[in-house]
Amino acid sequence: MKLATLKDGSRDGTLAVVSSNLTKMAPASAVARTLQIALEKWTDAEPRLEQLFEAVNAGTADGIRDYDPEALESPLPRTYQFIDGSAYLNHVELFRKARGAQLPPKLREEPLMYQAVSDGFLRPTGTIPVSDADSGIDMEAEIGVIVDDVPMGVAIDEAAQFINYLSSSTISVCAR
Repeated sequence: MKLATLKDGSRDGTLAVVSSNLTKMAPASAVARTLQIALEKWTDAEPRLEQLFEAVNAGTADGIRDYDPEALESPLPRTYQFIDGSAYLNHVELFRKARGAQLPPKLREEPLMYQAVSDGFLRPTGTIPVSDADSGIDMEAEIGVIVDDVPMGVAIDEAAQFINYLSSSTISVCAR
């Protein structure tokens, strides 16, 4: 199943389902207004979203239209929490340098993770606002792992069962 968020002028957009071949999409507001709401009531939403996904792929869904990445927001325009694991060493080095901060001594041995801002994500095809383009702009790819409530101290071999979605730039893909 592929989910997206349509721009609608609100802060959180409207949940949509996208066809497997990325040619069609349809709003999923009859199931949940937003992806965040769908995740909150996932047990009820998942089977209904799967049915809509099948209808979009068959071309029979209500409100079906051509897939248009320009019509999309980030899958989750806002989230409750955003924990970023930085794997791009050049990116970490540039950001630390810009802040005048030293690199962690074990940066090449242990991944760097930090809690980042989660009150608004830019849409993938949108313009990145900067005050000075000569200040050393750097970008990195982001892959979101959207999890359900994860118990504290969960064992590594049990953690995967709490993953609901994997999200790239514009589309979330069901991981279950």
